[in-house]
Amino acid sequence: MSTHELQQWKNKFPDTVKFNNQKDLSIRKETNWTLFNKIQQALNEIPSYISPKAYIDKTALIKGNVIIEDGAQIFPYTTIQGPAYIGKNCVIGNFSFIRGNCFLSENTLLGNHSYCYKMIAGLSSRIAHFCHLSYSILGYNSIASAYVITAVVKANRKKMKIGKDEFLKFGSIIGSNTHISPFCVISPNIHIGNNCFIGSHTIINKDLKSGQKLILDYVNKIQRNEISIPERDMLL
Repeated sequence: MSTHELQQWKNKFPDTVKFNNQKDLSIRKETNWTLFNKIQQALNEIPSYISPKAYIDKTALIKGNVIIEDGAQIFPYTTIQGPAYIGKNCVIGNFSFIRGNCFLSENTLLGNHSYCYKMIAGLSSRIAHFCHLSYSILGYNSIASAYVITAVVKANRKKMKIGKDEFLKFGSIIGSNTHISPFCVISPNIHIGNNCFIGSHTIINKDLKSGQKLILDYVNKIQRNEISIPERDMLL
């Protein structure tokens, strides 16, 4: 595929270009979900194009229709299953798995050993190692630190409503300039606004408006240690 055909795809789906440059997500969940669906539609018609200016390690596996733009770096033992879009100067860490229907805007970082499926990431967003983001949006300049998980299905398998639509699976919408600290779990169908901060070891089960902070309120209790660790038994 030529760069001309790549531009034709972008012209047909202008929402991909718009999102790639978008600095703030809407405060309305329905609006963001509409954007998510438009980009998913574009991905389903994506052609194959790998820039000669991208670095792809010889052990990486690229399957299906995938666009990889100039300056992108795909590190060892990563799997990218199309349809997928990897923007300019993106970095995909070792052993990560992009399962499909993912859109990574320019300058996105995806750390090693992370898993993404039906996820769109905004300009200059960062996803650390050992993360799981699915059916979700991560906005411009936002951070999902290590071991952040977006749950997508309720335990009772109850459907979730967004506007007039119902879904069995739906992850999270995380706004722009928002920081999710390590070891956080975001319950299904959660909307987090722009400019938010989530502290470590937090379960997010309610929507957050823009500019809000959510942290665990606990005090570390330091005591004398009375627990001894036995030596390791020899293997028989």
